[in-house]
Amino acid sequence: MKQLVCEEGLADCRHALEFLEMETDPKKFRLFWLAGVAALRSVGHVFAKVDAGANEAVEREAKAAFARWKQDKNEHKIFWSFIDKERNTLLKEGEPGVCPLPSLLHVEADYVYECDFDIFAPMLKEPYFGEDCRDVLEMAIQWWQSEIASIKARAFESKSLQPLKSPNPALKPTRLRRSA
Repeated sequence: MKQLVCEEGLADCRHALEFLEMETDPKKFRLFWLAGVAALRSVGHVFAKVDAGANEAVEREAKAAFARWKQDKNEHKIFWSFIDKERNTLLKEGEPGVCPLPSLLHVEADYVYECDFDIFAPMLKEPYFGEDCRDVLEMAIQWWQSEIASIKARAFESKSLQPLKSPNPALKPTRLRRSA
């Protein structure tokens, strides 16, 4: 089955998660968190704008999926309460939803955490409060993977499906080369 452009962004999410799993420097951790969260949300934007724009069947199935997600926000809370919400609070308000610095004592409700990123980096907002952010990021990646696979399966089983075409065939990839 043809790989969609949005799946490249999903691979970026996996790479960000791999870096987060190994990182102990809080500044680098924050940077990888920002990259992972931004990449998660970009998967949907690229899917809707690029992949759906290049293929009518993919566009039809993507629109139907988004309608399902909107209809049952509880079933798709990973999208609404994390992928969308965390991106908005992080990129638009500059506030990550994870414990921001190691060894910072964080008190919330009945919980007290001493955060240490190489061991535990808890989410600070509901509905994932107290869960390690890397686990939530992994759940979001798996959700996207499942949704994309489902949409592709429905779109590509259509007999009237045309092969994916470039959104702008006039564009050709170019690379800048260093002179020797």
